[in-house]
Amino acid sequence: MGVRPTLSTTPVSFEISIADTWGFCKGVAQYLMLPSGPTSSSTTFSTGLQRMRDSRVQELAVERWKDEEKAEPAERNTLSHAIAITIMALLVFAAVEASAGTHPGLRVAMCQTEIVDGDIAENMRRAEKAIREAVLREGREKQIPRQARDDHGVDLVCLPEAADWGWLYEHSRRDAFPIPGAYADLLAKLAQELEVWVCAGCLERDGDKTYNSAVLIDRTGKIVLKHRKINTLKFLTKNLYDTGTKDDIKVVDTEIGRVGITICADNFNLGIPKKVADQGAWLLITPHGFAAEPDKLEKNAAEFQEHIKTISKHTKMWVIGTNTCLGPIAAGAWKGRPHSGCSTLARPDGTAAIVARFNTPDLVLFDIPAEK
Repeated sequence: MGVRPTLSTTPVSFEISIADTWGFCKGVAQYLMLPSGPTSSSTTFSTGLQRMRDSRVQELAVERWKDEEKAEPAERNTLSHAIAITIMALLVFAAVEASAGTHPGLRVAMCQTEIVDGDIAENMRRAEKAIREAVLREGREKQIPRQARDDHGVDLVCLPEAADWGWLYEHSRRDAFPIPGAYADLLAKLAQELEVWVCAGCLERDGDKTYNSAVLIDRTGKIVLKHRKINTLKFLTKNLYDTGTKDDIKVVDTEIGRVGITICADNFNLGIPKKVADQGAWLLITPHGFAAEPDKLEKNAAEFQEHIKTISKHTKMWVIGTNTCLGPIAAGAWKGRPHSGCSTLARPDGTAAIVARFNTPDLVLFDIPAEK
């Protein structure tokens, strides 16, 4: 017959720490989630389990059981329930920690395309061309380690912000599609046909509201995550679309791990991508549309790269920042300003893993290593 450890008001010199208990719970969570169970590298599990099995701990449990036996029945039930709830909570949180940050190896394609403001047919053609080329690996394959080239195809294809109409398109409220809708449906069709994940920015109509959004679509063509831009730069866009809320900052668990989305200027407030990281994401996909006056475009490109690296360093996530290039803005206060390109994929330490070309269409591929 086993013994049940219980709470005691009697001061005791503990030989098992909270860290040991946490290690045990985390190890149980890992064991339940991983097909192979705990491995020799699961030191938190083995250490916690060893300490939990320690004979002195068993003696302590017996002492506490005796304390419980002296208590009134109602008090014993309360104590037992409290213990059960505490252990369940520990196991749940341990499961979250055990899964967060782990991910398989991931081959990423950043499709740095030119977006033509208001030309939906051309932009859809360019999106399809870019996605198909990425899957066929017609990018700069010299950037992919030779030993990895033939292992598998591209897993995730990323496009820029508002890749359907352009992020400063003057008739956004009139022309934006719903999600699902014509543009998102095209992306979903390609994702399913090519068996690839796709993330792209797109404008969204929802009732009488319009948003600057981005979607993540899985290999079956299902939209698994949508984000609405929060920092919309109202001085430029107040007549174009509405503002998302902090409730739009979400993550999703997928075959490629836990992932989140932000859009361009959202990241000027580092608290927004940090909220993604705080929810356990290892990867942030963030479509962009950095633009500047022609004589300041090189400076804009350099600032963009530093911007992406700052996000990754602050949040400790891998960050994919796919930027627009060329495409002078067609209307509004920034009319005539081109986009700088230099799409950047940054490591969690704040260094750039790969950078696309300046101010020209480009397709770059990179293999993010697995994290177990």
